[in-house]
Amino acid sequence: MQRTPEEVVRLILAEHLEVKPNSIQANLNLETDLGLSPLAVVIVMLDLEDLESVRMPFDRLFSVKTVADLAALLASARVPSLLESESRMEHSG
Repeated sequence: MQRTPEEVVRLILAEHLEVKPNSIQANLNLETDLGLSPLAVVIVMLDLEDLESVRMPFDRLFSVKTVADLAALLASARVPSLLESESRMEHSG
């Protein structure tokens, strides 16, 4: 079963911050609460892209402030990937 975007974001953040995933709440601010620099946020985003095999638009990264924002960005990036895989399945059958 596929993890939710928030679960995936929590796992990646926990790995970077060396904490338990359940200690990371959706409303936490990436910079002020979790202490991530803007560069660290970009690195987290790249790790999410690699793990999920998706591409997230960098222009939307500037609006990402919280864990929930990052999860929403990941969720929106998953949608085109799902549509592409469904399209490939339809054309191969």
